[in-house]
Amino acid sequence: MDVTTSVELATKLFIALQVGNGIVILYLQLAAYRRNRHSSFVILAVSTVVALACLALMFLPSLGLMHRSLASYFASVAAYAVYTVLAIWGTVSLFRSYGKLASAASTRHF
Repeated sequence: MDVTTSVELATKLFIALQVGNGIVILYLQLAAYRRNRHSSFVILAVSTVVALACLALMFLPSLGLMHRSLASYFASVAAYAVYTVLAIWGTVSLFRSYGKLASAASTRHF
């Protein structure tokens, strides 16, 4: 196996692992939303979908499934920026909610 083939195989494995990770994380976020009905889980789920779209925009050209262009590069950068903002917003929202819950729980015990 030559170096090029090894790199292509490693790239495909990396993509598969990232897609699998994204799907599992998305499932967990949606399940948490169904249980808790907290908006932070929706925000995080949307960020995960955007992250998967970003992954597709970055790697479909390397798999030969999409034409590589400057527009697709800029679209992946834009998707990554949206993903980052949503992920931070969702995480801050979740942490604030947990902080309020922990604070309320601690005041009830004293």
